[in-house]
Amino acid sequence: DQEKISTPMTRRADEEGNWQAAVNLRKPFSSWGDLPATLQAGVRLDRTDRTYDQHSFSYFFPSQTSAGINDPVRANQDLQQFVAESPDQLWTDVFTDLDRTGLAPNRASMPPGGLPAPNQLLWIIQPQGKLDVDYDGHQTVDALYAMVEFPFTSSVKAIAGVRFEKTQLTVIPNNEAFGIVQVLEVDPETGNRGLVDVDDDEATADVEDSSFLPSVGVVWSIRQGMNLRATASATLARPTFREPAPVATEEFIFGDEYVGNPELTMSKITNYDLR
Repeated sequence: DQEKISTPMTRRADEEGNWQAAVNLRKPFSSWGDLPATLQAGVRLDRTDRTYDQHSFSYFFPSQTSAGINDPVRANQDLQQFVAESPDQLWTDVFTDLDRTGLAPNRASMPPGGLPAPNQLLWIIQPQGKLDVDYDGHQTVDALYAMVEFPFTSSVKAIAGVRFEKTQLTVIPNNEAFGIVQVLEVDPETGNRGLVDVDDDEATADVEDSSFLPSVGVVWSIRQGMNLRATASATLARPTFREPAPVATEEFIFGDEYVGNPELTMSKITNYDLR
């Protein structure tokens, strides 16, 4: 018998909708010495929803029980090292060909889910439901800001402000076939990371955050065409929907596998800039 050759495929589909609304107001006024100053304020609303579906399959060539390996068997086994003959030839053009995929006719009476004919020369598609995790993602961001640009002299001015942001990000995973998902877990003794199975409702990601983000800067116009700027500001970074979702995705170039982490939180960042 020859070992089975298995080649995985994954079909992914996602749908995302987003709407935004913003209002900004600007009010000029004068600082001392009648120098022009500006006060700005605004509000912004951002809503995003995403639906992600994944279906994984394996194409495999069944074991051959006949004695020896004939040319048709050898040709199919060679496909495990498939190399495109031209830039336009796709892997799916070969494996989804009707002459190569399906069930042999000598087992037409087999019940659904039964074994294929032992010596057939066709590849078979087999679902891998345990690896398929769908998810629904929802994100809301509400923001307010106020900023003032105030000149002290004709060559020195300050720009200061504060932004308030409220974020809620939810990712709800779902495995219809098994009701479980795989999440990363760290061994407390060794520090090694591994994947463990948990119920899909235990892997829901829920990020909530409210932050005040101040910013202050000073600009000194040393001479025409030359400014010295110093700024300190606070900002944050949100996870994307993919990052907290317990979904395994594989990079196409090197084959590295990435799995989302439902325990992710938002990052608070302080920036200092002098130029």
